[in-house]
Parts: sequence; structure tokens; C-alpha cells
Amino acid sequence: MPQKFELSSHRTKDILHLQLMGEFDGSSACELLNKIKEKGSGTSQVLVDTSKVQSVHPFGKMVLQIRLSHVSRKLIGLTFTGKHRNQFEG
Repeated sequence: MPQKFELSSHRTKDILHLQLMGEFDGSSACELLNKIKEKGSGTSQVLVDTSKVQSVHPFGKMVLQIRLSHVSRKLIGLTFTGKHRNQFEG
């Protein structure tokens, strides 16, 4: 059973900082996308830190990629950082 997923956020000026923690699965992908939609308005950049992610489930990665496929990451300034960043980049 996957460990609990947590997502924390804070905003500094026009940058939204998101910290992912735990197991990243399909529901985690939806939660991340909803948070970006909810809090990302008016930001120039969204930084997503993956350093506290335990593992990335293939289905979570697929959900994220499909839902982001119609949006340019550059348009919303989406950048992944941390040890798992390569798994999140399309």
C-alpha cells in the first residue's frame, strides 16, 4: 500500500513553491494539478520540489503527462526540482 502523499505550498512574490512528499500515484497527480490550477494564477513560475518523493508510480506519471499535454510548461513556468525531477519532465 502506498505511503500517504502530502503536498505543501507557499508563495513568494510571483513564484508558487510546491513540495511533494511520499508516494506519487494517480490521485497525487490530480492533487498536484488541482493545486497548480488553484494557486498558480498570477504567478510567473511554479517550482515543484520532488526531493521528498519516495517513489513515482507509472500511472501517476502518465496521469500528469496526459493532463499537462495540452498546456505548455513554459507558459505556466512549470519547473521540477529535486532528485526525482527527471521522472516528472515529459
